[in-house]
Amino acid sequence: MEISLKPQHMQRSLFDIPEEITDWLPDAPVGLTVKDVRSLWDELTACHGARTEPLTVTVNAVRDEHMARVADAAEARHEGFAAAAAAFVLQYLDVHGPTAGEVLTLACKTAGITPHDDRAFGPVYMTLARRGAITKVGTVRRERGHGTAGGNIWSR
Repeated sequence: MEISLKPQHMQRSLFDIPEEITDWLPDAPVGLTVKDVRSLWDELTACHGARTEPLTVTVNAVRDEHMARVADAAEARHEGFAAAAAAFVLQYLDVHGPTAGEVLTLACKTAGITPHDDRAFGPVYMTLARRGAITKVGTVRRERGHGTAGGNIWSR
């Protein structure tokens, strides 16, 4: 997904983020928060100020950077976390069928596969999906996200 920021959007206020940025936040990837987007917006305006041509921000690049950070932190604290979590997720899906990501995360934690931060499961799901080992088969309202949209249902 790419978001084009037009010159009139290049405001200095941390909270005056254009709708083009905030509209996708309910569906933002795991690990990317409103604070992250506000920080990115502040950096963009500080570096570029007023512009005469549109500035394009690749949201996926920001997502990937944040997911890499949380994955690295999880591995640094719990060596082998990603491999253990991935193996558990695959086994769980084989036994139970399509399952919401939050349920998978809680099942991993119950089995003792616990990272420093639950957002570390996001890179696990993303890696498995990119390898074709799991696929999104639906969405569900998030229980831990106060009923917000964006919960994925995963299947083998």
